[in-house]
Amino acid sequence: VEETSANKLKILLCSDTHEAWKNLETLIAEEIAEYDYVFISGDQANCNNKIGQAVDGLENDIAEKSNECFVEKLHTRCKEGGKVIYIPGNHDAEKLFDPDRAPKIPGSENIHNGTYELAPGLVVAGLGGSLPTLLREEGEQEFRPVF
Repeated sequence: VEETSANKLKILLCSDTHEAWKNLETLIAEEIAEYDYVFISGDQANCNNKIGQAVDGLENDIAEKSNECFVEKLHTRCKEGGKVIYIPGNHDAEKLFDPDRAPKIPGSENIHNGTYELAPGLVVAGLGGSLPTLLREEGEQEFRPVF
């Protein structure tokens, strides 16, 4: 198949921004082409999620709003009809791990424990949370259970 701009996808990947709003504003202000998809691979917010500890309700609400704002702002970099595809990280709002409670943000798709077809035969899958690491703080959540 001859390669043309019609059969190429432009994708931007963001990860572990932890509410770095200045960096987000710089990215959005850049004179760059629009993307078909923007992927966020977790930790847009900076919620202190620990195993066995209740997350403060206000902190979780702030993290949820932060997630929503981040996704909405990044959607401005998408072409018409483009989407922001994201999975929650271990520092994001708890609601994002539950499809029934996660906010429905226009122009986006939360693929935690799910898949999304980008193009015929090109599917991405998501599993939010984080993997074991030597740098993990004592009691920190390693991954999220399937709901």
